Amino acid sequence: MSIIYRHFFLIFCLSFLLSACGIKPAAGGRSSKLFETFYTGTTGGTQYFIKPLTFKGPEDEVLFLDVTFRDGAFRTDSARLNYTFITKGQLSDDKRLAAQAENGELYFETDRVSRLFQEKDQDMIRTRFTGSAANRATITALIGRPVFTLETAGTELIFRPTPKTTRKLEALREELFSLYEKEL
Repeated sequence: MSIIYRHFFLIFCLSFLLSACGIKPAAGGRSSKLFETFYTGTTGGTQYFIKPLTFKGPEDEVLFLDVTFRDGAFRTDSARLNYTFITKGQLSDDKRLAAQAENGELYFETDRVSRLFQEKDQDMIRTRFTGSAANRATITALIGRPVFTLETAGTELIFRPTPKTTRKLEALREELFSLYEKEL
C-alpha cells in the first residue's frame, strides 16, 4: 500500500510543479510577441489579445493601448480597448478617445468608457481606462497607423505611434489583420 501512496504523491507533486511553472496546454492558443489567441467556442470563435502598443504624446506623455476582439461575430461585435495614459496632469472623467488617420479622417471614438484606476507615478499620473469600439473600425484604424486624440476637460492631447509601434502594426497587418481583409 505504501508504494501506491508514494506514486500518487509523486504524480501529485509533479503535476503541481508543472502547473506552477506556467506551462500552457496546447489548446490554450497561439502566443507571439504581438498577440495571443484563445479558442472561445463555436459561437465566439477565436479571441485575439493584441499586446500593448506605445503611442507618444506631447513632452513625456505616453499612451499604452491593448486590444481584445473575437472573430465569431466580427462584423457586429465590439473590440475591448484598454488604454493607459501617463500624463502630467490628472484626467477627468469627461473624456473621449478618438482614433484618426493623419489626414483627420475619424476611424472611431470609444464608447462605454470606464476609468479603472488613477495613480501617481513620480511626477506623472498613470490613468487606466477601458472602452469599446466596433471590431471593423478598430482593425481598420490599426491598419492605417492611427493617431489617438484624447479630449478631456477642454484639453486635447495627441498621441502618435512610436517607430517601434509602427513596425509592430506592420507585422500585425501581415500576421493577423490580413485574415480579416474581406470583412473590412
